[in-house]
Amino acid sequence: MCSSLAECFNSWIDKERHLPITAMLDGIWMKMMKMASARRMECKNWKSFLCPKIEAKLLVRTERDRSVTVTKSDDHVFEVDTEKHKHWVDLLRRDCTCNKWGIDGFPCRHAIASIHCKQESVYSYIEDAFRSTYFSSTYSHGITAISRNEICSDGSDEV
Repeated sequence: MCSSLAECFNSWIDKERHLPITAMLDGIWMKMMKMASARRMECKNWKSFLCPKIEAKLLVRTERDRSVTVTKSDDHVFEVDTEKHKHWVDLLRRDCTCNKWGIDGFPCRHAIASIHCKQESVYSYIEDAFRSTYFSSTYSHGITAISRNEICSDGSDEV
């Protein structure tokens, strides 16, 4: 596991980063093209509203929300009692005192229970970035191949 974006990227390009600069750029470019192509093909078969991993996450959180008690404070504020804690959910601000919703941008189990109490669709509280159509549009355009001649005009590997 990586602790920063730079570490994750360096791990991803482990073989390429030790090559001469133009070969490294060519290798990274090829990796990006393959990754984008694979993700484009992967999402073509998705039938769910959300990306499959996110849909599974929603299912887990929805199952966990059944063991809570929800009390409505006003139209958009709820108190949610769990086995161990009480949390306040503000659906209008998309906030919960457990802070999970604010951290990952995805409704926590307390928010999901509050949304169900309000008899609304959980999907209307989920950010567009988690939707399968958003994922699909991200990878809808291919990455154009580029030749070494375009990277370095004299064709050498030296800078």
